[in-house]
Amino acid sequence: MMDHCSLICAFESLQTQINLLFLNIQQLKLQVEKLQNQVGGSTITIENLEATTVTTETLILTGSQ
Repeated sequence: MMDHCSLICAFESLQTQINLLFLNIQQLKLQVEKLQNQVGGSTITIENLEATTVTTETLILTGSQ
């Protein structure tokens, strides 16, 4: 079993990766909007992708449920 410090480091690493993923999602949404404008606003959509920041506290609370 991991000690407390190793667990915190793992959570922080995961937090960073998740936040980078959300930034990539935001960039994809912008690219999709540009494509929609180029093709006259046709039916290209990305649904249910809201970018938010994730904190270590959020991860711990989520993990304990």
